[in-house]
Amino acid sequence: MAVVRNRPDVRFVSQADPGSDSAQQHRTPHSYHLTDLVIRATGWYTDRSDMRRRVRRSLFATASTSMIYVEHDDKVGDLLLETPLLDHPEEQESRQCSSGPSTTQLAFALIICCLSFFLGFNIASHLQPSNLSSRDIMRTISGPSPILNDIDIRWKEVQFNGSLLKENIYRKDAGPEVDIAWKELGVDYHAVIIPFSIAQSVGIDLDQVQVNDKYGGGYPANIEGLHHLHCLNLLRQTLYWNYPYYRSLGQGPFKNEDFIVKKHATHCLDILRQQLMCTIDIGVMGQIWWQPGEDHGPEPFVDFNTKHICRNFEDVRRWAKERQMPEKVPKDFLKSPGEGDRVWGEIP
Repeated sequence: MAVVRNRPDVRFVSQADPGSDSAQQHRTPHSYHLTDLVIRATGWYTDRSDMRRRVRRSLFATASTSMIYVEHDDKVGDLLLETPLLDHPEEQESRQCSSGPSTTQLAFALIICCLSFFLGFNIASHLQPSNLSSRDIMRTISGPSPILNDIDIRWKEVQFNGSLLKENIYRKDAGPEVDIAWKELGVDYHAVIIPFSIAQSVGIDLDQVQVNDKYGGGYPANIEGLHHLHCLNLLRQTLYWNYPYYRSLGQGPFKNEDFIVKKHATHCLDILRQQLMCTIDIGVMGQIWWQPGEDHGPEPFVDFNTKHICRNFEDVRRWAKERQMPEKVPKDFLKSPGEGDRVWGEIP
């Protein structure tokens, strides 16, 4: 016989103890769960979760019987609680047949479903691209940029020219014509000036190079996308069939010695690698059939002429062009490093 907290006024009596006088006198069936009934009968338990755990352990300890009765004396109340541990098969079948959701439960479930549907629809409608400006989208998928404070960059669908054998102007051999085409992309634009007020918010460290206050102050900075194009242009110039031409001109990067040109080119190579990996294109390219000759059947070839949703490059290029620093500036245009400003021992 199990005793709860050693209280003499509440004890468990198994069905195997039919001789108990109290059990014979007060055996009254109830439909309540045994745990809740014991809690009702034992008011000195303030932690009901603790009480339930203790009762369950007692139930498992007496699982060899089919009935458990709880009896207590007049100190708690003249009440006998009875709950079967295991129903008879007939009772289980009857209970399963009679159990089912009530009308109230069905109505409540229907209301919950409707509310969930309307709430989900409302959230989804607010997340549709049509409700977001291009500037909002750009801020979400890009890093901070002063450009987004000034213009709303547009998006457009672009058909890539992925031809293998048909060259465009940007693929021409070294010469004035191809150089002009690349220059018009903004590969040689000068830095823009970032105001003090937004410098930190767009990723500028406060101890970086500053413009002298008498020239308006701020921080000189380059647009990363235009630097990427500058790097791609340098790689084009250092191709083995183009290198002699630019080496002989001795302009721009080619004013330096060969080993510096090499360092510059490999720097650009790795910058582009990192950028392409950072913004990896997850589109796919299908394949086409082409006929190599009368003596050969059709063969597959990758179709590089894919469509893309692109930021409007001209919006960015125009912004950078209008705000670039002049080509020639006074000698004191830049402020000398002040106390606490970081000065590197070598080029990082």
